[in-house]
Amino acid sequence: MTDTETACWVYAVVPASTTVPDALDGVGSAPVRTIVHEGLAAVVGDVDLGGSPGSRADLLAHHDVLDTLRTTGPVVPVQFGSVLADDGDVRNSLLEARADVLHDLLEQLAGRSQLNLRARYVDDVVLGEVVRDDPRVAELRQRTQGADETTSYVERVRLGELVAEAIEHKRDDDAAMLLDRVLPLTAGHVLRETGGTDVLDVALLVDDELRAELEDLLESLAEGVHERIRMQLVGPVAPFDFAGGI
Repeated sequence: MTDTETACWVYAVVPASTTVPDALDGVGSAPVRTIVHEGLAAVVGDVDLGGSPGSRADLLAHHDVLDTLRTTGPVVPVQFGSVLADDGDVRNSLLEARADVLHDLLEQLAGRSQLNLRARYVDDVVLGEVVRDDPRVAELRQRTQGADETTSYVERVRLGELVAEAIEHKRDDDAAMLLDRVLPLTAGHVLRETGGTDVLDVALLVDDELRAELEDLLESLAEGVHERIRMQLVGPVAPFDFAGGI
């Protein structure tokens, strides 16, 4: 192998009719181009196999390309770092081998965007609720405050367990409340794992025509719970969570 050998870095798959913007550069500042097959187009760039792709700069370049493609129409993003040998390999291993799946995904994603919603408790507020609502927590908290860490170790562990359990119950209730309000305005969702004082972390697939209505709803919800829950909405972003692991 020589340092001049190259391969295809794959960014995404789009409909063959998509107009990819000119002068769009990706990983390693390589120009982005398309490989077309049977109504599908793989968006790729040439990368030097003698290099070491995978840096933060490469990650940012990958996502910049996807953010640009997202504005042109439906896009199936491909996982970061996906490299195929050459144009023929892209056609055979991706566009032909997965044609049915890719066509279905593009149809499902047309006219829709991914938004990421995260909700998190205000730490002091939720802890105050737990202490107020559970006498066991209040008692243990009082007994361990100022106590020797060694002699109170078992009680401190138990206190932590009780607090974690209480927050988990609250999380279940509050997440369900938020989802009950939000999901009717979405075409799909993917829940992500939460922990600590997280309430909800979810990717939402939203019809573009309903996005403003959803944003208004979330703003209203955020105002109603802001004293105990902080909400953050990010997007639109490339629909990684709805790309079927391509």
